[in-house]
Amino acid sequence: MSKKKKVLVSIIISSLTMFFPPSLGVKAEEIYQGKEQLAREMYWKGEFSEAIKVWKTLIDLNLLSKQQ
Repeated sequence: MSKKKKVLVSIIISSLTMFFPPSLGVKAEEIYQGKEQLAREMYWKGEFSEAIKVWKTLIDLNLLSKQQ
């Protein structure tokens, strides 16, 4: 993947966290941030499908927390 494409995907991932901020409490927020970091590390290692799964889980958690 080209460097330009990696930067673009990184910007998209960063913007996701702006639109889906954690609102689950302090402990859950720490877990969320840990998973977010894990997804970034996976992405930069080239494990794209695994990183996408982690991001999907984070988005699902945020959507569930907003429904409560």
